[in-house]
Amino acid sequence: MGVRVGHVAVGRSSEAGADSFFVDLLGLAKSRVRDLPAELSDAFFERRDPCRMIDYEGAGGVRFEVFVPQGALPAAAGYGHACLVVADRDELLARAAAMAEVLRADRGGREIVFLRDADGNLFEIQQES
Repeated sequence: MGVRVGHVAVGRSSEAGADSFFVDLLGLAKSRVRDLPAELSDAFFERRDPCRMIDYEGAGGVRFEVFVPQGALPAAAGYGHACLVVADRDELLARAAAMAEVLRADRGGREIVFLRDADGNLFEIQQES
């Protein structure tokens, strides 16, 4: 049995913020927008408010499903993150500085880099080899 990632889901506090990060920074295409009714939001996510669901897609089948609730977005917590492999990490990080927090750490002589967006979502950024 093979397994592949179908999508990565994150929450954002606004559609404009999501567009800025996923389209302007990452270069993904906004492919679908739909609404998640309150009853489904409650059934799966224990949220009693409806929300907008936006898909952003790119090369290699990458797809982010972004939830934009009508109510307050709970703070992201824990170790959850998406790892993005890019052709030019330095170029992406230079552009990211204006819209995301860039986190860097050394691990045995190898630099590990994460981006934290305005809503607290974490994205590990790896250089394509």
